[in-house]
Amino acid sequence: MNIAAYFGVRGKKVTILDADFQRSAHDWINDSSDPLLKSISAISAQSEVDIQSAAEETNADVLCIDSQGAINQELGICLALADVIITPCRPSRDDSVGLGWINAFAQQSKTAYENSDPVLLAVMNAVNKRSAVFLHTVSQLRDDGFNVAKTALSQRVSYAEANVNRCSIFAQNSLAAHEMRSLGLEIYTLLKERE
Repeated sequence: MNIAAYFGVRGKKVTILDADFQRSAHDWINDSSDPLLKSISAISAQSEVDIQSAAEETNADVLCIDSQGAINQELGICLALADVIITPCRPSRDDSVGLGWINAFAQQSKTAYENSDPVLLAVMNAVNKRSAVFLHTVSQLRDDGFNVAKTALSQRVSYAEANVNRCSIFAQNSLAAHEMRSLGLEIYTLLKERE
């Protein structure tokens, strides 16, 4: 949501394709009174065919796909359609292993779908970004060849408040908004490099 808002603020035409059965991203956009989210369109599609069709029909500058975390056909098409796969990752064994599975599935999607060439970007989030376990996890992921965003997100109350209030983090003047701008710029730069 906040990455979509970041690109909207940059003047890009943004669409969120919500491929999760909960439709939380879709509902967040449509229920929001935040002026920063009003320019973002939201569509919902859950089947592989509907997801691909919706992605092809949008004329957005930036298409953000919110998918469920399950390894299934629908996730496969989402990964294949992506230029950048943004994967949140906590400094935990489960998330590190999960990142490996997402990477393997993304590589498999490259062979299954023509013109698919996504790059995986792990976005770390933690309570304490200076803890030994956090720093070790980031180092290990990079040593293992993963792209890890330079910007890590703290687990701040501001993110929960933005979710509850159905607004972007940019509606607040907070450290969380600063983190998200920094992450948005990293993603923007990565997309420009891939053009």
